[in-house]
Amino acid sequence: MKSVTNTILKQCQKSWFQYSIIILLAFFQLFCKLDYLPIQKWDEGKNAVSAYEMLQNKNYLVRHYEGEPDNWGFKPPLLTWHQVVIMKLIGVNELAVRLPSAIYALFTVLLLFRFMKFELKLPSLGIVAAYVLLTSYGYLDRHIARTGDHDSMVVFFLTLQAIYFYKYLKYKDKRNRYLAIVTLALIFGTLTKSVVALTFIPGFLLYTILKGKLKYVLQHRQLYLNMFIYLLVVLGYYLYRELNAPGYLSAVWENELLPRYSNNAENYIYDNLKEYFYYINKLWERRLVPWIYLLPFSIITLFYIKEEAFRTLYRYLLLICVGYLVIISLGAKNIWYDAPMYPLIAIIIAMGIYQWVRFILHFPAKIYFRWSLVILIGVSLIYFSVDVTKKLTFAISEKQWAYEEQGINYFLRDNIRNEQNISTMGVAYSGYHSHIRFYMNLLNDSGSDLYFVKYKMLTPNSMVIASENMVKEYIEHNYNCTKVFEKYSAAIYRIDDSRK
Repeated sequence: MKSVTNTILKQCQKSWFQYSIIILLAFFQLFCKLDYLPIQKWDEGKNAVSAYEMLQNKNYLVRHYEGEPDNWGFKPPLLTWHQVVIMKLIGVNELAVRLPSAIYALFTVLLLFRFMKFELKLPSLGIVAAYVLLTSYGYLDRHIARTGDHDSMVVFFLTLQAIYFYKYLKYKDKRNRYLAIVTLALIFGTLTKSVVALTFIPGFLLYTILKGKLKYVLQHRQLYLNMFIYLLVVLGYYLYRELNAPGYLSAVWENELLPRYSNNAENYIYDNLKEYFYYINKLWERRLVPWIYLLPFSIITLFYIKEEAFRTLYRYLLLICVGYLVIISLGAKNIWYDAPMYPLIAIIIAMGIYQWVRFILHFPAKIYFRWSLVILIGVSLIYFSVDVTKKLTFAISEKQWAYEEQGINYFLRDNIRNEQNISTMGVAYSGYHSHIRFYMNLLNDSGSDLYFVKYKMLTPNSMVIASENMVKEYIEHNYNCTKVFEKYSAAIYRIDDSRK
């Protein structure tokens, strides 16, 4: 029996086994049912349309929307390039739009594991950190790991910056290599989501000063060459965009930088500017449950640990998290702006869990009691974390209220999957409709004739589809019409004439 146990333990210590655990978990949390929901409203819809248009027009440096250079979605095209490549490989569908985000989320998870495995020589700690990240509700929720948005990619590049800047300061013999990785992460992060890629730099600077290494950094000649390369690539792209679409830089300033941050942008107005504890409240309410309950204890525990490697890393990560939290809390807010904190918080919580397990296993009690307590706590955390996130992953389903917003998309997607074209029909939708335009473009390019109509100006002898209750009620009360189809909250009407 003892030899069997030893054999199992040896296999568990092998890299292939450890990576297999992480990849298996990532499959269920990141990739399972990734294409279940239709393309989502707002950013994912806009990104999907831009990627499809780039696939068609082959203009790989300028994102387009409705055939024109996109001067509202101001992000550089790195995400779009990924989506276009995958569309070429597997076709134009929801999976192609979302796979880049899921893949970069997997990269982030593997990055955490490798860092803990080789930096602290504790692969088990890396697996715990990966698990915490993959079961964090906010990380799996809209706009990050499982949708076709920019955030998953930029989170990977920010995490890469954080890990390798730490190494850059710690290991002098390899600092040129580590600084190059930080620089590449800055470049690719900026080409993903603009200035967001720079938001860890204040934390880097403050940590460098507190460690007394500012002179060490400023005297490193390679730093200035890397800064020049960063500016050359990034400014080169932005100047190219300005030349191709004059006014782009002005729009970026207005809608991506200080005016938007201070809530003075023309196209982006938020009503939560002075909610300074907005992100802390959201993390506590749901986005980091159940791990948020462990975070205060992790912070307290890590203040008292003796190992220098743990203490240094913990203070570094905490400083970056606090610095980033201050930045996003003082400006205009969106719920997913907390995304870059999740990988760093996952490491902090994992280190705290490791210290508690050590404490319990060295507690003066019978060994079976100590191990039983550890197993009980572990199973409870696994159960609650999976239960919280399962409806975002392997047990995902459409929310009932969302059918009003997505009903038309479900109908259009069914026709695409069944390879059925739609004869001339208007689409009546009162809100922002990029998510619907994506499916309309696909169908129209295969022979359908779909177009947007104003529901208050419908013409006799026309067909129209609507899913919003307000729009359907207006049509039924103001037109002589016949409902010829209804499913997913979407209804198709044949309009005879107006009752007015």
